[in-house]
Amino acid sequence: MKNINNTVELVPLDSIIMIQSNGKSCIIHTITAKHQVNYQLCQLEEDLEEFGFIRINKFNIVNYRHILAILHTEDVIVKLSDYTDLVVTPNYLRNLENLILEFSISA
Repeated sequence: MKNINNTVELVPLDSIIMIQSNGKSCIIHTITAKHQVNYQLCQLEEDLEEFGFIRINKFNIVNYRHILAILHTEDVIVKLSDYTDLVVTPNYLRNLENLILEFSISA
């Protein structure tokens, strides 16, 4: 992936916890660092979907492997391995449920 400062740094997919929209770029949150990249969220969503990444709201994509829990309260909350809590909006809930089912069956 190409960073904002025009250096190329390879980030292992399994180390990515989530990707957050930041205007016309994104911030990739990994286990050890944050990386800003010159990609829009919709581009990364398409490229990473087959690897277990799922969009959960307008601003975030999460790595299925880093979901610790899905809490059904007033809102649906995804708790990630870095203990971040993110709201799953209704428009994206069905996709999240389908992905979990798909990866649970294939695992």
